[in-house]
Amino acid sequence: MEQKRATLFEIRYTYYGNKKIIDYVNAGALSGSSCYSFSTSSYAYLCCDQDYCNEDWLSEHIDTPYIG
Repeated sequence: MEQKRATLFEIRYTYYGNKKIIDYVNAGALSGSSCYSFSTSSYAYLCCDQDYCNEDWLSEHIDTPYIG
């Protein structure tokens, strides 16, 4: 039986005209999953469990992974 892990995300944007820019991504996890996020000048990263960081997840779930 596969156990699903619930993760909560808070994503804030700044709007420049019609362009949406990420300010930051905040991740919190439930059920024993460990997630955190950090940003660079180009990307916001989501890291879950060990040292796995996945910027592709962000690009699939929000409009753009780019910051600024």
